[in-house]
Amino acid sequence: RAFGIPDPPPATNPKFRPINSFQGQVPGLGVNTISDPQLSGFGGDYPRVVGTCWWMGIASTYFSYNVRENIGCVVLSQEWVCLRRMGVLVDVIKAAYDMVDEREEELKESALSLHIVNNTYVYK
Repeated sequence: RAFGIPDPPPATNPKFRPINSFQGQVPGLGVNTISDPQLSGFGGDYPRVVGTCWWMGIASTYFSYNVRENIGCVVLSQEWVCLRRMGVLVDVIKAAYDMVDEREEELKESALSLHIVNNTYVYK
């Protein structure tokens, strides 16, 4: 189960469309927005992913961004069936948040603080 997509039912169910069945997410104009980390496949360790918007291309190309957290990710690959590769985007988003969390801890320990000024990180 990747990115909140339930396992598909038997092919005899014509009403099931996995592309429209992203649990824990709100569809938008061209992007989905994560509204519930648990249902969307992130688990309870990533509450900051709420508000992350993402888009999926047909050949496993993805991007995601979270304006509030100032985090963005891009995944470029070339596998035609994109639904099988969605776990990659989840892993990349988790890694991005883990790196930010680690950097914030390092700054706390060094008595520096990280500020965003005009979309640039400034240490004070």
